Amino acid sequence: MKKLSVLAIALMLPFIMAAQINQMRYKVNFAVLQAIEEYEAMLNINEDRLGRYLEQFESPDVKVYNDLLGLSYKPVLTASEYAEAAMRADNLIKSKIVSVKKSNMVYTPTGYEVVVNFSKSMEYTDNRGALYSASEFYGSDYEISVKFVYDEDQDKCLIREITGNVNSDKVLQENHLVLERNARNTKNYNRYSDVTFNDGQHLVFNKVNQMFIPDNLKYRGFRPDIKVSDSDIFIKKVTNSKGLTELKFSPRRGRLGGYYGMTVLRDLTFDKSDDYQAVESSATEYGVQLGVMFGTAEKLRAGFTIAAGQGSGTIRFLGKSTIINRVEKADYSELRMLVNKSQEITYTHNTASFAFNLVNSFSPRLAMNIDVIGKV
Repeated sequence: MKKLSVLAIALMLPFIMAAQINQMRYKVNFAVLQAIEEYEAMLNINEDRLGRYLEQFESPDVKVYNDLLGLSYKPVLTASEYAEAAMRADNLIKSKIVSVKKSNMVYTPTGYEVVVNFSKSMEYTDNRGALYSASEFYGSDYEISVKFVYDEDQDKCLIREITGNVNSDKVLQENHLVLERNARNTKNYNRYSDVTFNDGQHLVFNKVNQMFIPDNLKYRGFRPDIKVSDSDIFIKKVTNSKGLTELKFSPRRGRLGGYYGMTVLRDLTFDKSDDYQAVESSATEYGVQLGVMFGTAEKLRAGFTIAAGQGSGTIRFLGKSTIINRVEKADYSELRMLVNKSQEITYTHNTASFAFNLVNSFSPRLAMNIDVIGKV
């Protein structure tokens, strides 16, 4: 009888163990579902919910992947650091997790572990109204992995680690500005489309007409980092009433530059002469010019320019060739000699000029210039 009882127990043991495992699996899976719902509900962190948020973790020092664009710049935070940074968001517009996938339950010496993977979108504004959105900045949502461990004493799953990544090479610099294109100023709004960085890339704004730019851009001078295609327009950064950055477009009033010119063919022409077979001439001129332009309309500008310079030239007279031959006479020989009449003259002169300028810009890359010039 005892042998039968032992045999029955031995036969039933696998089923008993399987039932216990299934029961544990059910408890863990149910606890994971509750933990995911709690995690998503706690994405909007504030002071009143801080304690409840931290209760999701094994400890406040659990490592958490930083998906807080613009709120913290460390790649990995502790749970408490993450909560502190998240509370700096002025308004959580949208936070959502999708495409949730759960791994199989794994037993470890410290408890049952389950890893949950999902895509996570985060979009919020700061106290200036600057929009921080992963999908807008990176063009992609975050891919997050949360490692849960089942705590039997509390009958709940706690977060042991959060890792993640985003499919983009873009990095938001800590020292950045939020550039806003003000739709209320139509003239300036349209000019933003003509602004490029020094590598030729145009400005790309998000759905609320904002974009991030480095704080150390050079706007004027030699080889600026950001410029407008119209060379008669200067740009500089200004801060608006919200604390965001805007670009101010100003017409270029003064003009200072140099000029250089040279003749391509002849500089001077001469009448034909029996003494010379050809005349060659060339000339160059260089100087400085100073001008002032006035904007009479949005696309029409007028002004004047004065210039002073110095020129120089060369004139070369080329003599005719004479045939050399010997003529034998009865009592003597006659030798005809070559006479070289070539001559070169070099001259210099000073110049001064005054010009009235009229510029009509059809587009930032196409303009018509009318110059009326007087020169002495």
